[in-house]
Amino acid sequence: MGGQYAARPARAITAATTPLYIFQDRQPPAIAAIVRPARPGRRFGPMKKNTKTTPLDALSPRELEVFRLVVEGRTSKEIAGVMGVKPGTVDTYRSRIMEKLEISDIANLVRLAIRYGLIKL
Repeated sequence: MGGQYAARPARAITAATTPLYIFQDRQPPAIAAIVRPARPGRRFGPMKKNTKTTPLDALSPRELEVFRLVVEGRTSKEIAGVMGVKPGTVDTYRSRIMEKLEISDIANLVRLAIRYGLIKL
């Protein structure tokens, strides 16, 4: 009995991009509950709404670390020493940060950091 139910979902799964395993001891409704969320374009598990609330949420953890050090007034050489990277790498991070935040100078980076509580006056 289990084999006839597993054949149909298995074909659907073959077309999906994410591998999914079906156990033959499951009943058809249980199989459908697994297959439906795995369809292309859908996420498996609880769906999260867009939780970005500040422009800083667009930054990766490493970019945020560089951002904090930059707005504290540290030089690329100092930041490189703290992070264990080359100063050129820090400059690349700074460029990406400024591009993502659409900010063209350090003074505006500092204003943004103050606005969102990363540094205090």
